Amino acid sequence: MPLRSQSAGTGLVLAQPRWQNPHVESVDLPSNPDAATYETIRHMERLVAGKGGVRSPMVREYAVRAVQAVMRGQSEVDSVYNRVKTDIEFRGEFSETLQSPEVTLQLGAGDCDDHVMLMSAVLMSLGFKTRFKTISTPSDPANYSHVYLEVQDRQTHEWIALDSTVGQAYAGWEPPHAVRSKNYRTMSADDTGDVPPLVEILIGLGVAWAVQKFFSKGAR
Repeated sequence: MPLRSQSAGTGLVLAQPRWQNPHVESVDLPSNPDAATYETIRHMERLVAGKGGVRSPMVREYAVRAVQAVMRGQSEVDSVYNRVKTDIEFRGEFSETLQSPEVTLQLGAGDCDDHVMLMSAVLMSLGFKTRFKTISTPSDPANYSHVYLEVQDRQTHEWIALDSTVGQAYAGWEPPHAVRSKNYRTMSADDTGDVPPLVEILIGLGVAWAVQKFFSKGAR
């Protein structure tokens, strides 16, 4: 998802062997804009939950380093947000390409999708619940052209916006003038299996109901 603003970065983050567990996907998207967004989000969820995401020792190491000397439960979100914003440059891409959080750490760069997946995996590694939020802008109201992260505060249970691709942004800042917005399912460290999004479950139930009705009519 393209974004025209970007933040400065410092290049490669961790001195690890290159391309451990690499995962980069070039996503073939439907022509319908909302369906394309849903398909992108579905791939992002799987990358966050996978071996190159919250299950990765490299991501866990980065998470622990990001909150060193921070009291547990206090300012961990700010520490992770500021670390990612400093370390990871914003860079464009060819077509719709999604890279795992591990790959983003190794490259030290990515677009808004990649920033979001990295922050989600890092915060989930620390026990936080996260979710994605997409928006459309007045210049392109038909398309969800930007995605950023929301993390749930442990004490208040409120959702905090995190957009590490905008230079002037801070934890809690959200892009202004959004025409449309959509939140997606909540993800946590306890929910990182291959569990389909709720909409897929509902579709499956609908298909099962239709099949049952069809055969029940045939039996009469």
